[in-house]
Amino acid sequence: MNDHASSAQPEECDPDQDHGRRLDRERPQDARGVLGPVGLVGQMGRAASDLSTGRVISVGDKGVQVLTEAGRHIIARRAASCLLDPEPGDVVLAYLGGQSVRSGQAGQDGRGGPGWQGGQRAYVLSVLEKAEPSSTLSFPGDVSLKSPGRASLSGRELDMSAVSGSLSFVDLSVASSSLRMRLNKAVCLARSVETTVGSLVQRLTRSFRQVAETETLRAGAVRQFITDRFFQRSGNATILADGKVKVDADKIELG
Repeated sequence: MNDHASSAQPEECDPDQDHGRRLDRERPQDARGVLGPVGLVGQMGRAASDLSTGRVISVGDKGVQVLTEAGRHIIARRAASCLLDPEPGDVVLAYLGGQSVRSGQAGQDGRGGPGWQGGQRAYVLSVLEKAEPSSTLSFPGDVSLKSPGRASLSGRELDMSAVSGSLSFVDLSVASSSLRMRLNKAVCLARSVETTVGSLVQRLTRSFRQVAETETLRAGAVRQFITDRFFQRSGNATILADGKVKVDADKIELG
């Protein structure tokens, strides 16, 4: 009997298998789920998910009505990742999954609100094809676009509209073949302004200019045509001419 006991060999253990079983015991329960079709953990929502394409039927306050490729009508919310506005006729990628993407929480709108379909969350993840060539990017709140490098925006026509706005640049260059402005009021504050123009034409209803120190005008010739009255007043006045000075009027008063 001792010989038989001594001849029994202990069972060999595969170190790789033992390590895998130990990791499986230590791994959290939520981390052992299977990845879903969109890369979400399978345990999220505790329910089976469905990812399919569909066509937008209508868009309203209750959400986006989508007819899936399986012939199912769903009312879905636009996901945060869906930047393009879904419009009727567009082909979209829709997701119908668990109770909520927040571990079964109903969310702010509650069960049965917009984006709920039969107790499951329904989302439009992205717009795959547009029915019309025009597209609209919209965001529910504030948005900021940032780039560590150069950012450019180009198009045949560019329209910008806002209630108020501001531009801030360290250095700004504007080049255009023509510029047209319509302003109710314009205010310009600058330490120094330099203007070089080939021809300047101004048409004003009233003009008022105040110079605190000295104003200098250098011109080849100056001509002034005044319809009504011409009035000048100064503390001292000097008129110097290399040639002749001519004063012509029906009546001249001096002193």
